[in-house]
Amino acid sequence: MGLERIEPNEVVLVNALTACASTRDLDAGTRIYKYIIKNQIEFTIVLKTALIKMYCKCNRVALAREIFERSPDRNLVCWNTMINGHVEDSDYKEALALFREMQAQGVKPDNVTLSSLLTSCSHLSALELGRWFHHYIERESIHVDVALGTALVDMAKERGYTPDKVSVLRDMEEEEKESALCRHSEKLAVAFGLLSTGPGTLVRVMKNLRICGDCHSMMKLVSEAYGQEIVVLDRNRFHRFKDGSCSCNDF
Repeated sequence: MGLERIEPNEVVLVNALTACASTRDLDAGTRIYKYIIKNQIEFTIVLKTALIKMYCKCNRVALAREIFERSPDRNLVCWNTMINGHVEDSDYKEALALFREMQAQGVKPDNVTLSSLLTSCSHLSALELGRWFHHYIERESIHVDVALGTALVDMAKERGYTPDKVSVLRDMEEEEKESALCRHSEKLAVAFGLLSTGPGTLVRVMKNLRICGDCHSMMKLVSEAYGQEIVVLDRNRFHRFKDGSCSCNDF
């Protein structure tokens, strides 16, 4: 495109920056940024957000934050990108601080924002704040997708929970094993159930496989932490979880 002297438009530049973010190609991303400045291309919020994401993915969060702070026209996507950048950089306190600034400016969070914030709460063991976000999701009827459901499961497991990795493939890294356990269907089903029902409501889950030991431990913990009864029907029997114990007596 450059050799043919064709001027790239915003769509092309955003896609190019997105590709640099995906491949973590900082050099190419920096060249695109310099091209934008040299050719005085209008720096729209869409273009700024793509640049922020590129810098975050390339572990240049400070540079991303500089651009973010110089963007008075930032929208929800821009806020989400910067908050998630701090989360991926393991700077969870800064992610939560940025959310408070976002609230002060009257920007309402969505499921993407809350997924990042719950991840921060999990890593900081900020359980009370995590419960506040949980109640906020219920109160505001926030759409719960797989990412947010997984974040809710992660938050719940911080309440004294140790993952049982016996049922996970042996050739996986430890962190991958924990991530795989969090995506078990019954965990996600319970997360959705807790969000869509009120306190004291029975949550029912049905599956055609036997419940694994990790999910079994998790259900006991959740039933105690949230004060809700959970019934899981697996291939063998009904499991009724209440007040931190199961009707099967852990058999």
